[in-house]
Amino acid sequence: MTPATPKLEFNDLFRYRWVLPVLVELDRAQGVRFVVLVNKLSVSRDVLQSTLAWMIEQGLAAHNPGYGHPLRPEYLPTELSSRLAPAAGKLLAAAKRTGCEVLIQPRWNLPALGAMCDGPLRFSEIRAAIPGVTPRALTAALRQLIEGGLVTRAVGEGFPPTTHYSAHGAAARALLPPMGELRRSLVDAPQR
Repeated sequence: MTPATPKLEFNDLFRYRWVLPVLVELDRAQGVRFVVLVNKLSVSRDVLQSTLAWMIEQGLAAHNPGYGHPLRPEYLPTELSSRLAPAAGKLLAAAKRTGCEVLIQPRWNLPALGAMCDGPLRFSEIRAAIPGVTPRALTAALRQLIEGGLVTRAVGEGFPPTTHYSAHGAAARALLPPMGELRRSLVDAPQR
């Protein structure tokens, strides 16, 4: 008996930098060969190999059982990846349109930004919303988002002073709707 795969969480989608682009490409082509992904995404073979292995483990991609002919795809989309791909494509397009592609690449940046979608939060509230993030990693993510103009940091005047972080600017407003759609697609999707 094989152990059950844990349910895929929203933050898991950002575990590897290439998960979203691979999801989009798999769905667009309805299957793709490894070498095509390497060339299309300009990613190293080792990084893509580990990303695809994780995606297969999570049910986001599948090996093509009929692979063998040079023109047949090696990797196929799954039902789950097909549900997530449209929102992932919108998120990547919004990042490109707003010029913040580099800001969404680090693992914890999008989950941190997504945590603030309903309004300002304290550091501890953001950390509680992102299982698995360390204080150091969250600090680095918030610093990058602040420097990139996606998040503002406000320090209250009371004692003790409180610090709140909030999504800010046109780029953040462009990224939050597709992130919400991606989250809803994942929640609504049946998982194995």
